[in-house]
Amino acid sequence: ITERKQAEKELRNSEELHRTTLSNISDAVFLTADDGNFTYVCSNVDVIFGHSQAEVVAFGNISKLLGNDLINPAELDARTEIQNIERPITTKAGQRCVLLVNIKRVSIRGSTVLHTCRDITERKRADEELAKRASQLRALTGHMETVREEERTRIAREIHDEFGQF
Repeated sequence: ITERKQAEKELRNSEELHRTTLSNISDAVFLTADDGNFTYVCSNVDVIFGHSQAEVVAFGNISKLLGNDLINPAELDARTEIQNIERPITTKAGQRCVLLVNIKRVSIRGSTVLHTCRDITERKRADEELAKRASQLRALTGHMETVREEERTRIAREIHDEFGQF
């Protein structure tokens, strides 16, 4: 009986750890069957999508959140995991976001697919701003080089003209 009670205690502690972890991360986590129907929706799904856990469960299928053409099932079967899928979505409040979605083949309590979603909207905006600044810097560098060449040409002509008068 003591071993059994110890095992039950460890199981409760493990469940509490996982429940606490899943409810405190900023990623949204879903488990689905092969057809995309939800078998688990994390409690903090509202952080990214703006929908409550109950609303998402009522959607019934992951395609209602992430669209129909997210992955090719045959590819998932072959690779068992597909990482870093960038997916634009619209939140309940109408905001456009970009998610980084990872999908993994699993076997957990009747679930066969694990989806994790991370909001990378700010990172994408920062990347776009950085690319814009880099483009501006390249244009400015090109312009400065042109100005230098024009100045060198002008100075060379002046020197040539000055020496030509002697």
